[in-house]
Amino acid sequence: MSSFEELGRLLQGHGLDNQAAFEDLWRFVTNLTEARIPARSQPQSSRGHANDQPAAQRPEPFTPGHTLRFTPKYARIRVDPSKGWDFSGPSAPAPPLRPCALKMPPFKVGISIDGWLPFRSKSAAGIFNQVENANEPVYLHLSSEVPGFELRDSFDRVILDKYVRFDPPYNNKNALLEAAQIRHTHELNANTQNWDAYVLAMRKWRIEHRIWEMNVLTREFESGNLAIFPPGITREEIQDALRHLQEENEQDAAGHIPAGYIGRPDPITVTFFSVPRHLSRQVHGIYEAFDTFAPEGNDS
Repeated sequence: MSSFEELGRLLQGHGLDNQAAFEDLWRFVTNLTEARIPARSQPQSSRGHANDQPAAQRPEPFTPGHTLRFTPKYARIRVDPSKGWDFSGPSAPAPPLRPCALKMPPFKVGISIDGWLPFRSKSAAGIFNQVENANEPVYLHLSSEVPGFELRDSFDRVILDKYVRFDPPYNNKNALLEAAQIRHTHELNANTQNWDAYVLAMRKWRIEHRIWEMNVLTREFESGNLAIFPPGITREEIQDALRHLQEENEQDAAGHIPAGYIGRPDPITVTFFSVPRHLSRQVHGIYEAFDTFAPEGNDS
């Protein structure tokens, strides 16, 4: 059986029986293999190279993490205790939690009048349920739209003021507007105070974190723990990193660093598209054929 026929048999076993696809795939595999052959046949230099070592003996490429997140990349460390990459002492404290926006709770301004529409719902079995909701509390909810509030019943349905019997403090439109305005002001002031406190807490955390990083850099380098540092790092580079951290602390103390800055890139969102199961099996079959079949040339 020729190599082409063998590839076709492998792919047919995974539900791929298109002859034109076989031929296109065969040309692709053959060209790919021919492109790799010269690289395999290059004569090896008589001098030793790191690539001549067995894979198990080659040093692992240095990839710094974000443990020292404010330190310049040329002096950042890697951390994996299972591989002997560790530092002494505790890790740095976590940043303060970003405050959630405070929302003023709704408050009762009256009750719904007789005849207000009952609340209707439909069950999963298609049965309609009805609950009488007249003469139940009506609440004022703050809103970002004019006039700045909404009236809602106890089932959270919007209700017009003509269906509401208002309590004495709220029995006219101006009284409702004033009550909503007071609560909007309280909400704004509370959120402003929370944000100002967060800005100060973040600044304090960044400054303390940089001081912690300076201590780690100095302690670990002086103790000879060079396995966690980039290969070939020098004392001058450590000193440069320390100066950088000190200058950033001075900038931070002066209020020149953004409030939410945490010293590393913001998280990114990656979308992975799902593949239908039957197509997934076929794609896996193609990869399996590549792994199993690696022709050195087109034999017939």
